[in-house]
Amino acid sequence: INVVYNQTKKGNNMGNKIYLVRHAQSEANVNFRILRTKTNMSANITDIGHVQAKETGIYLNSVLNKNADIKIWNSPYQRTRQTAQIIKDNLKDFRYEEEESLYIGERQFGVLDSAENYSHEYKEEVKHYLMHKKEKHDFFVRPSLGESPYDMCLRLDAFINFYLKTTTNTQHVLVLHGAAIKGFLMMWLKKNYEWYNEQNNSHNAAIHYIDEYNKYHGEIFTPT
Repeated sequence: INVVYNQTKKGNNMGNKIYLVRHAQSEANVNFRILRTKTNMSANITDIGHVQAKETGIYLNSVLNKNADIKIWNSPYQRTRQTAQIIKDNLKDFRYEEEESLYIGERQFGVLDSAENYSHEYKEEVKHYLMHKKEKHDFFVRPSLGESPYDMCLRLDAFINFYLKTTTNTQHVLVLHGAAIKGFLMMWLKKNYEWYNEQNNSHNAAIHYIDEYNKYHGEIFTPT
């Protein structure tokens, strides 16, 4: 009983505020075929993405509390690094910690990124995927050299429990990815995998908000 009590007390997340920010518009958002010649991690944000990230930074500048702890996280992708930097550039007179985390990276799509015709080049894998899709279990299927949404959600859950629920009275700004935001919310809200499949990706540079009482407020800001 004591062990369970201590874990609950440690993971209460009391007083934290969490802002989930999708990266700004990237080259791959405009033209997915760019991933035929460059890695998913190296896609830059566009000129429109720069404007979006600035608007998001200005918004966060108006809602974050300068007198409370702030920690800004980003995944190790170029587009999240760039988005996070622009946000930080627009936080006037703020003090914050910053950290990059592998846990909140994009879902790894493996050869799906670079395959010109996946169904033709990987016939057996597509057959396996379609079998799961027919049973509505495609959430658990990995593409070649990639990870399933299930895999991604496990590492996001580890991030939540190891890094967020062990802090108190902290404003966490996470700059991450569309699929990762869905996975984060699925694990945070204790939803089932069918819920994940029904969700659309957030708008680029949009913000989802979880308040200090662990209440989820949805997408609270979308840049113009």
